[in-house]
Amino acid sequence: MKGVYNCSDVTDGTECVTNSYPEFTVTPNQKTRFRLINGGSHAQFYFSVDNHTLDVVEADSTVVSGASSIHRVPFHNGQRYSVIIDASVGSEGDAFWLRGEM
Repeated sequence: MKGVYNCSDVTDGTECVTNSYPEFTVTPNQKTRFRLINGGSHAQFYFSVDNHTLDVVEADSTVVSGASSIHRVPFHNGQRYSVIIDASVGSEGDAFWLRGEM
């Protein structure tokens, strides 16, 4: 399971954190831009946000149009994308998973 660590393996007195999922807080009812970079060296990734569509506005530093309301963005080694997520979906305080799948 991602983000889970066996704290019994820590023997030097270091604080152990068992859930290390990153959190992003966005302003409700506003749009938020995420800049995606695939810094990998082998495989394509797919980025998505549960219950949301993505509007791609930039690819490799070039403004794009036409790619709106897609469910996931595929991007390969070294590619960069900017996507807009509309935070008017759901209610204030809701949480949604961001997914980066290979």
